[in-house]
Amino acid sequence: MKNPFKKADSAKLPEQGRERTEIDYAHRTIIHHMLYGYPGDFSSCASYPEYDDPEMFAGVLEQAADAVKKLDLDEHTPVFDELVRLKAQQLAISSLVETRYQHHASALNLQADLRLQVENLRASKKLIEEQLADVNARIQKLEA
Repeated sequence: MKNPFKKADSAKLPEQGRERTEIDYAHRTIIHHMLYGYPGDFSSCASYPEYDDPEMFAGVLEQAADAVKKLDLDEHTPVFDELVRLKAQQLAISSLVETRYQHHASALNLQADLRLQVENLRASKKLIEEQLADVNARIQKLEA
């Protein structure tokens, strides 16, 4: 199999940038290879964003407030303000849920690995206890 990351192929990569797309027609699959990344790039193993930071959604709230002011709806303005506030909260919550789903699969894998390790340790302990009992039985048999 040809190595897609060989240095000889690096001359072909600049038109695609830091990603390489491979199409597998036989399996109807598109595979994206990340060739390199920068330290500031997002990673699914990153920590949760700071959603309590008011600057995070300040731009959205300002744009919505300007749109409401242009509508000239004096008696309905509080309703629209509440709607904008709720939409901003909905955006923050949906982003948090998406981040949680990204971490969920790795958390399940870690939990399964931990359970398997505990079961293996219990089986090893049981085997050692059986071997110890067998050795003790042989010692008592020789002493008698």
